[in-house]
Amino acid sequence: MKGDEAASKVLGEINDFIADYANSRTRSNLHELLSIWDGMTQEDRLSMALRIDAKDMAKNLDSQKGTVGGTMITTVLLMRLLGLHNTASRLEYLTHSAIMHAHLRDDIEQIKVKGAISKKNQSNASGVKKNEYDQAMLIMKATWDEYPNTTKNAMLKKVYAHFKGAVSEQSLTRWVKSEGLGPKEKVRPCPPFKLIIPS
Repeated sequence: MKGDEAASKVLGEINDFIADYANSRTRSNLHELLSIWDGMTQEDRLSMALRIDAKDMAKNLDSQKGTVGGTMITTVLLMRLLGLHNTASRLEYLTHSAIMHAHLRDDIEQIKVKGAISKKNQSNASGVKKNEYDQAMLIMKATWDEYPNTTKNAMLKKVYAHFKGAVSEQSLTRWVKSEGLGPKEKVRPCPPFKLIIPS
């Protein structure tokens, strides 16, 4: 399995885990507490909601008071208390999902980065790039025609710099060898030269 595919698979598994976690928390949270309120009148529920909103009872209802997650769960509780069950369920699911995403954020980012690097490496290693190969050969042949005593190492360094890393020095070395290119005679030190870029 390719690196980017493996990263995508792991990210998909993490998303499934988060969804399962949020679903299970949404189904189990607050329901015992809410069953106590089943017999309350709408007026009593509103009064209770106002007390919770005034933070009289928030510390008793939420161990994570003051956190984003705690605030969101308190909001869910208030919505359920006032009978807004569908909206409360959606908000509770999103809250648990966001909390778990935040908890796993660094791991998720590492997986994404590794997948992107793997994809880039696969692209770079996918064999001879016809366009770069042809262009490199034209440049080196034209340059050696103009400057016949340019050393291979000097030529490779300048051509590598010209391609800004899109072609590795190892690839350039292989290409020069396979084409039998090189200086007419060995000269030390290498005479000054400029790359000839055919148009």
